[in-house]
Amino acid sequence: MIRKKQKNPTGFPCCQVFFVAIAAAIMLHGSFLLARLLIIRPLSGLPDNKWKQLGAAYLPFLPVLLSVIVFTRFAEPEIFTGFSSSAKNGMRGNNAGTALWGLVAGIGLNLCCAVVPIVHGDYSLVYSGFHLLFLIAAFAAVLLQSAAEELLFRGYVMGALRERYGPVFAVLVNPLLFMLAHTANNGVTPVSLLTAYVFGFCLSILMYSSGSIWFVILAHTGWNYTQNLLLGLPNSGLIVSQSVFRLNPGAVGSLWYDTAFGLEGGITPIILWPLLTIIILLLTRRKS
Repeated sequence: MIRKKQKNPTGFPCCQVFFVAIAAAIMLHGSFLLARLLIIRPLSGLPDNKWKQLGAAYLPFLPVLLSVIVFTRFAEPEIFTGFSSSAKNGMRGNNAGTALWGLVAGIGLNLCCAVVPIVHGDYSLVYSGFHLLFLIAAFAAVLLQSAAEELLFRGYVMGALRERYGPVFAVLVNPLLFMLAHTANNGVTPVSLLTAYVFGFCLSILMYSSGSIWFVILAHTGWNYTQNLLLGLPNSGLIVSQSVFRLNPGAVGSLWYDTAFGLEGGITPIILWPLLTIIILLLTRRKS
């Protein structure tokens, strides 16, 4: 029989928050060190092309995903059960419906955010080419990355904090750790860090309200895939060589777009992600 963890009896959360943060950091950075030895180093000897770049960018998240699954399976079985179980239907729980809605939300919101800098004159896009096999492989790669990040932060971190201190504390604090994990990204700025927090905060609310880790994984996937592989924009500082569209030369930074960090370096996601979250909450509440 699994015993439920009790909320912090002292009311002073620092010690257990520190433990959760350290465990998350070990799973994240320890896995990246392992990936450097087992994935990046072997790839470095291959010819430089779009496949090598795709593998180097996303395959390091495989050890992260596996470490979260193994750790929660044995150290946090209630959390593991929560994000590994599935529900038959409806707008709550892990099922195909919530996953599809998450994907649509991520793609749609990214397209809305991308239109604003175009209208403002910050950049323009040109068609680059449609390579089906590469796009399918790229979607699987982005799904791997998004699953690793969401299982770590909205799965383990949020679940552990919620068990100990309740949902409000978990929703507010786990995006902070998510934001800190992005401080080493190329081209990071104060605005991009605020965007990371808002992004994590909104996904935490949606995770809590829907009870579906699948929803937030696919929303994250849709956002990253659309921005990076379809539109050819920087994704948290990452730029790929192959995408359906690509930037025309002469892109400029503004309040809405950062030339190094992409849409997440502007304020559009900070405005639209909370609006989308409110809309989804209202729609799901109405259907319920």
